[in-house]
Amino acid sequence: MLLLHEVHQIAGAKEDEFDAAYRDEYLPALAGSEGSRLLWYLHLGHGTGQAYTSVSITGCRDAAAWAELAERVRGGDLAAWSAKVDALRHEHWAKVLQPVPWSPLQDIDFAWRTRRGHSPVDWRRTWTRRAPSTTTR
Repeated sequence: MLLLHEVHQIAGAKEDEFDAAYRDEYLPALAGSEGSRLLWYLHLGHGTGQAYTSVSITGCRDAAAWAELAERVRGGDLAAWSAKVDALRHEHWAKVLQPVPWSPLQDIDFAWRTRRGHSPVDWRRTWTRRAPSTTTR
């Protein structure tokens, strides 16, 4: 298994559009693939690092699945999506990771990841921004 770890420095005014592109286009596109899934999509909270930064982690079953994904992004059905998200961000860093032998994360059941549609995550809760807490001590 390989993990494609990407850090996105998003143009602030385009953050919601960028999130929607991942949620509504990339996630379903990968759900139709045998070898790749969007596993996690995370926001770095303001004040914890660079503002308007998101991290995505895509799981690929093996090197062949990663090569297929790269080809889809470079010139296949995800090329237009890739150009769209590139226009919504300032910077992008990516690396491919492989779990170390002693890691409990050696394999991911991709069938489980798509059993409830595209992902087991409740996207209404996960993708909804929460207002900052106004609680004082």
